[in-house]
This record gives sequence, C-alpha cells and structure tokens, in this order.
Amino acid sequence: MPSNQTPNYKLSQWSKSDRVQMADFNTDNAKIDGALGALASTVAGKASQASVNTLSAQVAKAGNCKIWAGTYTGTGTYGLDNPTSLSFPWPPLLVLVLPSAGSPVMWARRDAPYARPLGGEYYHGGSVRLTWQGNNLSWYNEDSAAYQLNGEKTPYFVIAFGSAG
Repeated sequence: MPSNQTPNYKLSQWSKSDRVQMADFNTDNAKIDGALGALASTVAGKASQASVNTLSAQVAKAGNCKIWAGTYTGTGTYGLDNPTSLSFPWPPLLVLVLPSAGSPVMWARRDAPYARPLGGEYYHGGSVRLTWQGNNLSWYNEDSAAYQLNGEKTPYFVIAFGSAG
C-alpha cells in the first residue's frame, strides 16, 4: 500500500518501505483514464456553442486575436483527389480540428506545408498535407479517411485563431 497520495487525483505515491501492489496501479490507471476521458470529451466539442460564443466574446475584448468555431461531418473520402476543405471569415493563423470523440486531433499552423495528427491509435498515420489559400485551408492524407480527419459520418469540431489587427 502506498503511504502517500497526490493532492489532485489521489494517485499512489510510495516510500521505500511501502509494499507495491498491482491493485494500486490499476486504481491509479482508472483514475487517470477517467480524468483524461472527461477532458477529451470537453475538448472534442461537447461544450455548447454558447460556451464557444462566450469565449469568443471575452477574447474579442482583449483585442489580441479573433476566434471562429464551427463543425463539419466527415465524408469518408481521403487522398490527394479528395481533400477536406474549410473556409473561414478571415485568414486563420492556427486551426484546430477535433473529432467529436476519440482521436486524432490536428493543429494546422498558417503557411505550414503539413501537420501531424496527434493522439491515440491514429498517431502513426503520417503527415497531413496542407494547402493554404486566403481564407481557405485544405488537407489530405493518402493512408485513410481517419488520418485525414474525414471519417465517414464523423462530426468534427473546428476552432480557428486569427490576428485581430
């Protein structure tokens, strides 16, 4: 049994004299999995549009950036001849794409030629090729629709950040 616990999630912390048991690790892993699952659900678009609008309004008051939020539903297509494309009200500097559940997620930085989807079982999907044109962003992956963040009937949440100036 561990003699100490972390302050936030009460994860096990052992002293040299403590007896380490598998049950302690399993309990800790369940706590970590639950906390990460709750965070992923929130980040992946479970937050209401009203929350996004409130955040956008607060950031607009700061005057340092613009935020746009939207959604799309994947078609299941992928590859050079079937890019996923989005249009924004202004040229974004950074675009974040998140599926409604699970992973991967994609961060696309303005003028970067590629992005690497991050997270979960899809991490090994390779790069996503990006094309930036004015207010538009298109991307594709040659390996699968999931790696391209275009899974069939999968809802995706998009947040774009732009310069306020």
